[in-house]
Amino acid sequence: MKTMPESITLDVASVDDLDRLHEIEKQCFTIEVYSKQTLRSLLTSPSTIFLKATTKGRIVGFTIGEIRRSEGSCLGEIVSIDVAPRFRRMGVATLLLKRLEDEFRRRGCWTNRLQVRVDNMTAINLFRKLGYHEKKKLTSYYANGVDAFLMEKASKEK
Repeated sequence: MKTMPESITLDVASVDDLDRLHEIEKQCFTIEVYSKQTLRSLLTSPSTIFLKATTKGRIVGFTIGEIRRSEGSCLGEIVSIDVAPRFRRMGVATLLLKRLEDEFRRRGCWTNRLQVRVDNMTAINLFRKLGYHEKKKLTSYYANGVDAFLMEKASKEK
């Protein structure tokens, strides 16, 4: 693991951050890249938690989570986590995910889930390290036919 930048600040992202967020999105994904319009929609949705990581005034990563409420229960869905290539393997994704999980719990969501490509071992290992487990395999989940794992984590109530 590389060394974490001296000061990473986590904060709520805003529409003013849209250009940089989209730039990072394009660096992280080559297929199924979120458009600026989709990111704007997620940034302004009341059911979405959109956090950014910054260092020296520059956004270096972000995560998007969605609150899903149904029949008295609450589920935290991790929609995306993106870290600019230069800042990977420094703990930025871990910081973002832990903060997102805190926000989910604060809003009453004690179970979190996500989908991840079966060939993305870096992400799978990160999620496992943070307590997620593979719940099931989703066949041809992505547009290019790649399978995904549905991963889940149940948090303990305080």
